[in-house]
Amino acid sequence: MIAESQPQRHRFQAWDRLGRTRSGFGVIISGSISQQLELIDLRNNLISYITLGSEYHNTLMLRGNPICNGTLANMELCKVQEETSKPYSTSLANCGNKSCVPRQNLNPQSCECAYPYQGTLFFRGPSFGDVSNATTFHSLEMSMWVNLSLTPGSVSLDNIFFNSNDYLQVHMGLLEFF
Repeated sequence: MIAESQPQRHRFQAWDRLGRTRSGFGVIISGSISQQLELIDLRNNLISYITLGSEYHNTLMLRGNPICNGTLANMELCKVQEETSKPYSTSLANCGNKSCVPRQNLNPQSCECAYPYQGTLFFRGPSFGDVSNATTFHSLEMSMWVNLSLTPGSVSLDNIFFNSNDYLQVHMGLLEFF
């Protein structure tokens, strides 16, 4: 069993179902809001007004809404949010400058070259939005070692991002020697 070292973080996103409305609408965010809600993403909808209570102190994204065409245009919540940190990727720092022939990858644990079993994992509605959080993705790696009975360190994760459908997409390589 893998113990979590930090609380789960949550995000709310409004997909196209809000964008399909024909006229503008408003949003009220107030009341008892969990500190674990780290992101409210309401980009590219038809929001014409918003009431934000003092209880929410994390990220709110409104870019692409009519409300951002007026007095809020220069506020951070209406601007394009730049990625401030690099997405997580399994560290190969212990392997130095070692490289492999085409189609082989370095095993993060042994630094030996191997032909990986590769695939892409898709997560719909993950409870976090930070693709740079090493703790979250290291926990995923460890979970895969345990549940697939692999050698610790034989799972490699990279190319982590939220795709156009807002699914978390993770490229995975299993570098086990059989």
